Formats: sequence, structure tokens, C-alpha cells
Amino acid sequence: MVPGRGKKGFNAVDFIKNARHKSAPSPADESAAKMDESLYFIHMIKNGATVATGEHEALTRIFTGQKMYVDTRDISLAPHLMLDGVWEESFTKIFRRYLKPDSVFFDVGANFGYFGLVAGTEITSEGSIHFFEPNPLLAAYIKRTVSINGMWGRSKVVQKAVGASRAKLALTVPGDYFGSASMVIDEQVVAAFVDKKELRSFKVDQVSLDDYVEEAGLKKVDVMKIDVEGYEESVYRGMNQTIKKNPDLVVFLEFTAGSYKDPKGFFKQIKRDFKNVYLCDEVLKPVETISDLDETIKKDGFAMIAFSNINL
Repeated sequence: MVPGRGKKGFNAVDFIKNARHKSAPSPADESAAKMDESLYFIHMIKNGATVATGEHEALTRIFTGQKMYVDTRDISLAPHLMLDGVWEESFTKIFRRYLKPDSVFFDVGANFGYFGLVAGTEITSEGSIHFFEPNPLLAAYIKRTVSINGMWGRSKVVQKAVGASRAKLALTVPGDYFGSASMVIDEQVVAAFVDKKELRSFKVDQVSLDDYVEEAGLKKVDVMKIDVEGYEESVYRGMNQTIKKNPDLVVFLEFTAGSYKDPKGFFKQIKRDFKNVYLCDEVLKPVETISDLDETIKKDGFAMIAFSNINL
């Protein structure tokens, strides 16, 4: 997430008013939409759900009722989780639709582990959740969150970057924007939010998704969320075999066009590999060319897209 750009705050009242008709793509999902409404209403009336557990650490509760550890120094994501209990509510509703009890879910760029944690409400021991987070500060919190929610039997926390191949690279964290850590920091953007002296760097190992899938002995991958602050192109280059071997794969990817050397070429490659590409807004909107994303990218600095060979 680019600091200060594009991420909307949570309005619980509006969400509850619209949850049913926005989150239910068909009558069969009406009960799931009602459950979402109930969970968000419970969230609204639960005061004092965040407690300090250390000098810079807090334990909070998200809208699902699950508990999550966060670092209170972070100002990119932690405040939203502590005060709202949700992050990117529209996308949260969308991606949950495609999770099943036996799904294998990859959270690439897991941050504090919010999306992987939410996936744990849908995925049972028949499936698995894989959190990829190279930042050692954040990976430590994910491990504790997985433990306190009893998810180790179906979860794996991978403290590595994901890219095109194996490597050891520098991960840069801009000041207190823990969620904006990246392998490809945009210095112009960073300069507007933090002093260069506030940049921290960690040497981290990188793995490709193809190598990880083979080494982990996974027979399938069902759903991915890829949000790695402009490094998505490299992640994609390392998942060719995974794409070929999983014809029903559903991928959600934060398309940060301004960070890519060839954004048009990247988008065209996605279109060659997948029959259907969508813009994730309040609903999924089919897109055919990168130009269809221009308005969203101009407004937010990125566009969350979904793609699959199945109709979403």
C-alpha cells in the first residue's frame, strides 16, 4: 500500500445497509450475506476490543471475532484494524466468496496477516493457508496471531519474499508505514511521507511460488491474494507452472502500474494466461484492456484486479 493513497476508511453503518445486496452474488449466498451483516453489527457494539500487550504491541479483534496481534507504531494498517476491525471491506467481501473448506489459499504480502486470518473462517483442516511475509517484524506477529486463533494445523507462515527466482534481496520499510515495505521502493513517493533517514532495510530470502508449491508438495492452489507494493510483476514471473497446473485458480492482485517497467505488457500477459479479468470495486467489473483501469489507478494509485479461467 502506498502511504496515504487509495485505501478507504471503514463506515460500518453504510456497510450494514448495503452488505446483503452487495455481498450476495446469487440467492444461494443470501445466508452468507446475512451472516456478514450480523458480524459487522456485533463489531459496532463491541467497545474496548483492543488491549495493549506490550510497549508497541496490541491485541485486537477483527469483525469475524478472531484475534490479531499488531504493532501500534504502524500507521498504515494497524489503526484501521484496531478501530474498525476490518480492512478494505469491499474486497474482503469479494474474496471470501471464492474460499471453500478445502481451499489452498496464498496470502502473498501478508502484512499483519489480515486476509489469511479472515480466510481461516472459511477454510478448514481440509485446506490450508500460506502467509508469505518477508518483514521479520510482521512475520513474528502473524505467527502469534495464527497461534492464538488455533490455526497452526492449517497454516504456514513463510518469512520470505516472493519473486521470479531464488535470491537474497533488500526489503525496505519506510518509517512507520510497515505495510508499505517493498523490494522496489518508489523514492519519489516515499519522500512525500517519510525522511530518507527513516528507511530501514532487511536482507531477506526470496522464493518463487513455483518452487514453493513443489517443495511443499501441494497438489493444488485455489486462491491467491498478491499485494507486494509494486513487486507483483516479479511474483507473477515466478508462478508460470502454478498457473498451468491449476486451471481454476483465482488470483487477486494489486496492479500498481506506476511501479512496473512495462505495465501494458504485464496486463497483456495476464490476459493471455486467463480468460477473465475483473476490476475489484464494490462488485467485480469485467475489463478488457489496461485502459479500463485508468480511472481507478489515477484516483487510487493502483487497481485491485481479479483474474481466472472461470467466470467469477
